[in-house]
Amino acid sequence: PSMAASTRPDSQPDDLALPSAARVLVLGDVILDSYLRGQANRISAEAPVPIIDVESEEYRLGGAANVAANITALGASCDLIGAVGDDGSGKTFRKLLAHVGIADDGLVTDPSRPTSHKTRVLARNQQVLRLDQESRAPIDERTRALALERLTGLISTADAVIIEDYDKGLLDEALIVAARDMAKARGIPVVVDPKLENFWHYGGVTCVTPNVYEAGAAVKRPISTGDDLRSVGERLVQELDLDHLLITRGADGVALFERTGSGLTVTHVPAASREVYDVTGAGDTAVAVYTLGLAAGMSPLNAARLANYAGGLVVGHLGCVSVDRDELADVIARHAAADLAHVRVETV
Repeated sequence: PSMAASTRPDSQPDDLALPSAARVLVLGDVILDSYLRGQANRISAEAPVPIIDVESEEYRLGGAANVAANITALGASCDLIGAVGDDGSGKTFRKLLAHVGIADDGLVTDPSRPTSHKTRVLARNQQVLRLDQESRAPIDERTRALALERLTGLISTADAVIIEDYDKGLLDEALIVAARDMAKARGIPVVVDPKLENFWHYGGVTCVTPNVYEAGAAVKRPISTGDDLRSVGERLVQELDLDHLLITRGADGVALFERTGSGLTVTHVPAASREVYDVTGAGDTAVAVYTLGLAAGMSPLNAARLANYAGGLVVGHLGCVSVDRDELADVIARHAAADLAHVRVETV
């Protein structure tokens, strides 16, 4: 791939006004996250493991629900479609949704499987253990039919669709294609936060937002150089027939691939410098904010810049958290004009 590098003149800092009028539909694997915090001052006499004296327990929305929570935290509207079990975790999950103002009428209850529940045990804010209670088997036909029914009903008011894939069994090719086709029929963007199991079922969506590991693994070419990045990005855009592709690169920011006539450009948006405390949920936040920007009519570049700032804020917190609207607005006001000079574009 060629590398004609330049800066982007078509984006101004004031284009990054935070959108809030849009309504986004999130379809995907929902997870209940819980955090047990305490002190580890003793070793067990039963086995060589620390004893955690639990001092607090906290529940948060995870997976697709964390994406939805990020959207509502920014003042926009969100509908959520996912599957939960008929269990205590499912009831807790519904209460958390109500607390952040998200209706639970898009949820499907499947009594045959547990609600996906991840418990993180922390001592002095260091994770010492994670317990997963879940099924990763495909959901049954009844549950899938109900999810499709919810999708058909809720997409009629959506300005954009996010497919949030955590490989927990809700999504398969038929449901992904149905969401894509319904969104295309309405002329609204559909953005996918992928996992590898379904990766090649996302063809024809507006954008896929893999992290650098997922992008490389999908085409069996690990990304360690600029040439790797350009080659992998070009292949994904072509083979999945995407309008654009957003590869999140952690401390290296994001790379946005866009079709330009018969060619392709890659725009590098560097990460805002900040201490990385915990990357949990950063991808959820990025896809939420990116899609919200597209739904509100932003250019892909400005949506990517906004998502980059939001992801940078989230990694400064422990666990899955929603981006704070005021905090994000403050970062934009302080950094957007200067950071634009560091945005770099190449033709591929």
